[in-house]
Amino acid sequence: MKKPHYAFLICVATTLTFFYANGLGCNAFSIYMPYVLKEYGISNTQSSSILLTRSLFGFLATAVSGWYYRTFSLRAGILIAGISTVLGYILFGMAAGYVTVLAGSALVGVGFGLGATLPVSMMLNRWFKQKRNTAMSISAMGSTFAMIGIPSLITWGIQTRGLRPSFLVHAAAIALAAGISFLIYRSNPSELGLEPYGADVVKAFETASGHRTRSRQRIISRTDWLWLIPALLLLGAVANPGYNHLSVFLNGQGFTPESIAVAFSIGSACACAGKLLFGMIADRFSTFYCNFIYGFMTIAGLALLCISRSIPLMYCGMACFCTGISIAITGPPAWAGDLSEPEQYDLTIQRFQKMYTLGSLVFTLMPGMIADRCGGSYLAAFWIFTAFSAYLIAAVQRQYIKNR
Repeated sequence: MKKPHYAFLICVATTLTFFYANGLGCNAFSIYMPYVLKEYGISNTQSSSILLTRSLFGFLATAVSGWYYRTFSLRAGILIAGISTVLGYILFGMAAGYVTVLAGSALVGVGFGLGATLPVSMMLNRWFKQKRNTAMSISAMGSTFAMIGIPSLITWGIQTRGLRPSFLVHAAAIALAAGISFLIYRSNPSELGLEPYGADVVKAFETASGHRTRSRQRIISRTDWLWLIPALLLLGAVANPGYNHLSVFLNGQGFTPESIAVAFSIGSACACAGKLLFGMIADRFSTFYCNFIYGFMTIAGLALLCISRSIPLMYCGMACFCTGISIAITGPPAWAGDLSEPEQYDLTIQRFQKMYTLGSLVFTLMPGMIADRCGGSYLAAFWIFTAFSAYLIAAVQRQYIKNR
């Protein structure tokens, strides 16, 4: 029996990385938000500033990611970033006030910026010559695993044990996942005397055909960047401030904390399936078709959440939105591979990730500021996120059509 390629273990480790860095580190914090506001008497604008701090330090970390990963190996760099996230949640658990919460949010932002989508994309690009989109989709499912059932556990923990103990247990879970992934990781296949998964198939094809396969030259011009930069900024806005304010938005719409927790679990289960299907469809057919499907799901989901007045309709909206917005993780790595030359992949994904993180930063305060001007309602902000979603998909599809 043929021994499985070590790349499959790498995929397990990258899934764990998304589990703790994206899922437990960032997405799950939205469940804590209403309790944090109540515990410390924080206004809507101040609550947004907590997310702003995370986005700011996430962007700054992404901005120095090139230097960071020249200084540290991928394996060591991801571990250090994970430790930063753990320390952030420890600070949350020890917080005496608003300032300490901001400090914890800064550490979580550094952990996300240096230890999530960017290094995982680079790791998978080194380990997979084939099925890279599928590997990325499986890895991205880790962030949704963290939101299946766990929101209900967090809510139960806060209501029975308190906010601070829940944060400390959360930190311990992140530390365990980061430690396991570190033990599995190897920065390059050559460290184990291996070649990337699928390299033998590619070489065999090139030998049989007598030439190296090469597609049409893919160049992103300055004009193209004028379309793509706003799209990536808006993607960061919808996927981060948009998602992170869902809990307080739905709470303001009259839904109970228990029904909101169930909605997050349903949405996460759908997002998990959506991420897996994205890679399979992209590798089998084209990312171009995925963009249409997932863009429609995002727009439809947001619209349903805005008009929902019943729990079943809210559940449907959450399922659609979470399925569609999963493209925020699986999309940019696939776009970087499709829209740029192979030797430009690392540089392109770094630029994409910087713009995505900057969008998270620039728009972080927007929902809270709009809510404060609209009597505490986040409804107008979520209609704006719906419009953002329509533009970003149109801009990305423009580039795909141009490259055809």
